[in-house]
Amino acid sequence: MLTITPLPAFNDNYIWMIHNQTHATVVDPGDADTVSRQLQQQQLTLTDIIITHRHLDHIGGVNALVAEHGCRVHAPQKTPLTHCDYRLSEGMQVRLQELNLSL
Repeated sequence: MLTITPLPAFNDNYIWMIHNQTHATVVDPGDADTVSRQLQQQQLTLTDIIITHRHLDHIGGVNALVAEHGCRVHAPQKTPLTHCDYRLSEGMQVRLQELNLSL
């Protein structure tokens, strides 16, 4: 069973976490500390990050999370991120193996 949890970030934003009580994926992690605290509290392993667009409040935590957790990054084709495992374009699917989920 998958759970989707909104993690409040900054004053006006959310980072979305999808997890199965063991593994987690986060969407647009602008703040690495918020994600890391939640992962530790729930004893989850971060496997993937999904980026929807390039604003700093959506990508600001990516490098720190990759360094800490060694997770995969899925981002738009023209992402400014230096680390991106999967560059996506319209119509492509994202496969989250550990969650048994395709988006």
